[in-house]
Formats: sequence, C-alpha cells, structure tokens
Amino acid sequence: MMKSEADVEDMISLSNRILNSQPRFTVHTNLQDAHLYLLDKPTLDQYLNDKSMTTLKGDLIPRLVDQQFKKLKKVKEGEPMDVESTEQVTSADIGQRSLNCTALVTDSPTVRVNNIPAFWEAFRVIKETDLTAQLDIPPVHKLAQLHQQAQVKECNIGANTVISEKTNLSGTSIGSGCTIKEKVIISNSIIMDNVQINPGVTIKDSIVCELACVEGATSITNCIVGRQYKVASSESSLANQILLDSDRMMHV
Repeated sequence: MMKSEADVEDMISLSNRILNSQPRFTVHTNLQDAHLYLLDKPTLDQYLNDKSMTTLKGDLIPRLVDQQFKKLKKVKEGEPMDVESTEQVTSADIGQRSLNCTALVTDSPTVRVNNIPAFWEAFRVIKETDLTAQLDIPPVHKLAQLHQQAQVKECNIGANTVISEKTNLSGTSIGSGCTIKEKVIISNSIIMDNVQINPGVTIKDSIVCELACVEGATSITNCIVGRQYKVASSESSLANQILLDSDRMMHV
C-alpha cells in the first residue's frame, strides 16, 4: 500500500480485505519515494493501452498497488473480461493475487535525481562514499583507453572513452564514448556520454551534457553546458553560466 503525503489528511481508510490479510503492520511517515520503479513488460504493456492514465506516479503506481489486493476470478462465458485481468486464468489461479507489489526500504546513501542540484548531489555522494566499491564497479571501464602519460585521480571513466596524453583529470565522472584530447585539465566535474573536449581546455566544477563539444583553449568554471552545445574557441573564459541553444531545453 502506498499513499502520497499530499493525498492524506487526518486518517487513512483500510478495507477489510487488507486488514484480514495483514492484521499487523507498521505505518511509516518518514520514507521518501525514490521514483525508481521496476515493472515486468507484460504488465506495463497492458496498462499503457489505457489512455486515461497521464502520469506514472499519480496514476499507474496507485492502480497497480490497489490491483494487487484483488484476487483472480474466472470469467463466465459471455461475460466481459476485466481490462485489468486480461491474462488467461486457469483453475489453479483462482483466488490468487493478480499481481504483487513490493518496496525496498534502504538506509544506504540514496539520492532522488530529478533536477540539476539533485544530480550534482548524487555525484557528490558517489565521490565521497564507497558506493562504487560496494557495487563492485571498476572506476575505469575495461574498454576505456587511457594514455600512459595521462594523470587520472579519483575519476570514473566509461566504456570507449579515449583519454589522450598530458591530460590532468581529478574528481571527475566521464561517461561513455567521450574523447578527451591532450593538455586538458578537468576537476570536480561531470562529463556525460559522447562529449568531445579539444586540446588546451580547462573545466572546473561544471556539468557537460551529452554530445557537447568544447573547442580548444577554453576555460569553463561553474557552468552547465547543454546537450549538443558547441563551445567555440572564441569564448576563452566562461564562468557561472548555463550554455545551451535557444531552441533547446535543459537535458539531464
């Protein structure tokens, strides 16, 4: 069962069916929904056909949670089948739950990433904890190419990324398919997938989004570079800016 705080006033109504199946339970008021949901594909496909649902958290999840307390019943001949019970029901299935919903409650470092500050906070948590070690994730992907003269300290580097010689990288997360040319300095920054950083660039405390390109001899400090944005070499020094094309929205 799940209720949003905004939907709860002074009391919560529980059906007899729920109380009979779960006579003892604990109500938590200090949990935060991480907005991460795992659904099996048949169930997802079934509910996606319902055009009346407009949001995942507000429409789909509450309906699934409610549906789990309903038991399967055999449809009599000539009777319309319940749109939420379209699977073939056998005699052995009668009386069983139509689906099960479970939730994972954890005390591990968790950040809900739904805006830029939260995205940066997630980056900080990964850097300052042993989360990657707990998950057995190597900091440098085996398909990444690092030149032997590249200086890399406390960085995460994705697959098929190429790091050239005489680069200095520290406290930075670099995605997959990136190209970091020679004499580049990057510190405390996030470089997303398929980004190209040309020679002589300095980046500090910044986020560079997918498919962006930073031309040579440019200094970027405390900036967000939007998706597919090209930073020209004529922009020699940039600080405290959001850089993106006027016809594009911010993409994270």
